[in-house]
Amino acid sequence: MRHQLADALFLGSSTFLLLQTTPTPLFACCVLSLTSAFVYALADSNNWRTNSLFLFFISGLLILIPQVNHLVLLICSILFASYFLLPNGSTRQIPILKNLIIAGVWASLPLLFHWNIFIAFTLFLLVFTLSVVIDWGDKENDPFQTIPKLLNTRHTLELTLVLSIVPIAFLKQNIAFAIIPAVVLFQWYLTYKKHRMLRELPLFCFALIYWFCEKV
Repeated sequence: MRHQLADALFLGSSTFLLLQTTPTPLFACCVLSLTSAFVYALADSNNWRTNSLFLFFISGLLILIPQVNHLVLLICSILFASYFLLPNGSTRQIPILKNLIIAGVWASLPLLFHWNIFIAFTLFLLVFTLSVVIDWGDKENDPFQTIPKLLNTRHTLELTLVLSIVPIAFLKQNIAFAIIPAVVLFQWYLTYKKHRMLRELPLFCFALIYWFCEKV
């Protein structure tokens, strides 16, 4: 339970920082960050009814915000729910798809309010890569087939490093993209050392630096 709370803290904070770089109203930033933290805090809970009711409640609040692209939000919510609220027989069982869903949900944040495709693509690659590294750390206990189980450790490492280099091509968008390879290596270090409570820290570090570069 402690590691879930740590995940919720880091990911809720990351959501808030990323949204603060967009024209998102403060209320929407807080609501979406709270939603992200809540879902991750109860990611392994079997009380899916409570989770579903909470998501419906948040969706109802978001309808009051005219800047939100409701269609994108609805699609992301469905994908998010399919991963977290249906642990048995859900998209977790399909290799690569679960990583694509997680990355897609995070990449939707820049698209909800100002449609910056470069930032969305970069965030997609980053979250996808970090999720693969986390899967590598969980491969011994994960009952589902994952990318690290399909590849060996060397090929998984090579794949994540190659993906981490791609966003450097978009440095003109934000200088923070230059640190993505370091963020991925930091994720590998924490995963290798089995620092379970800190596994979402690399994404928070990127969000913090990205937010700082946008504000200065």
